[in-house]
Amino acid sequence: MNFSVLTWAVLICIIITVVLASIETLYQSKASIRDCIGWTLFLYIGILAIGNSVATLLAFVTLDQKLPAQMDSWLPFVYAFFGIFAFEGVMSNTNVNFFDKGVLTIQDWIRKARDPAVASALERQVQRGQNLITQSADTLARLDEAKLNTYIAQFLGADVVQQIELDAQASNADVKLYKALTLASKAPKETVAIMKNLKKGGF
Repeated sequence: MNFSVLTWAVLICIIITVVLASIETLYQSKASIRDCIGWTLFLYIGILAIGNSVATLLAFVTLDQKLPAQMDSWLPFVYAFFGIFAFEGVMSNTNVNFFDKGVLTIQDWIRKARDPAVASALERQVQRGQNLITQSADTLARLDEAKLNTYIAQFLGADVVQQIELDAQASNADVKLYKALTLASKAPKETVAIMKNLKKGGF
């Protein structure tokens, strides 16, 4: 039994698992990489890595000494590939038993680890978006009101300025801050561009 090949196969399996788990979380959440990083993602990767590593070991035991000698340099990749993909069907139908009672399939456990990772990524994305809106609004509210009105009229419509003022007065709110929050929340991309220009201008 070639333990060096097995070690490399498991390492390659873990690397591929990290990539696949990260891509899956990114795809499911539609969040940025920064928002996906967290302990829930690491837990998901850990559970998936354990399952894939066991499957890679099974692939190694099953295929060892059975493949052509010409493939010796590729054996770690072959075992990792079979461990992650070819054995996935077997692993997804294997029950984890407790006191002779079926609990969940390994695939169920993996899904239960993935869902919190996706939910956490979404939560961080929303929170970061809210923080950006609040910070941008604080900066916009310090602009000259005529300039702020110009931005609102340009990106939200000329008639919106008066309506925002009426809404703010009806709510007994700070009119300029209300305007700034409305602009930042309803035109986020344009607000980012405004903020960049203001920073360049030394605001």
